[in-house]
Amino acid sequence: MASEKIKSQLNKLNNLQLAYFVKYKLTTYLKETQANILSYIQNERRLSLNELNKLIEKDTNSKKDKMCTKCGSNFPFTYEVEYQIPYSHRF
Repeated sequence: MASEKIKSQLNKLNNLQLAYFVKYKLTTYLKETQANILSYIQNERRLSLNELNKLIEKDTNSKKDKMCTKCGSNFPFTYEVEYQIPYSHRF
């Protein structure tokens, strides 16, 4: 059974966020905590690991044209570049 602290943190995540959490962060926790997290997912959320993987797959397929081809991130990285002519080249 998942502890109340774990449950309160996992309750803040929607299913897609939970899927990414499991994929990238689950293994960083102690084995006992991992078991508690997996117990929560299966018993409280009624989700299997296969269903979580399908959520991630569906999410990445829907964003393919909006994501970085190297890392898969869909975080928009934009910045403005202000060009100036060096003083020595102005004349």
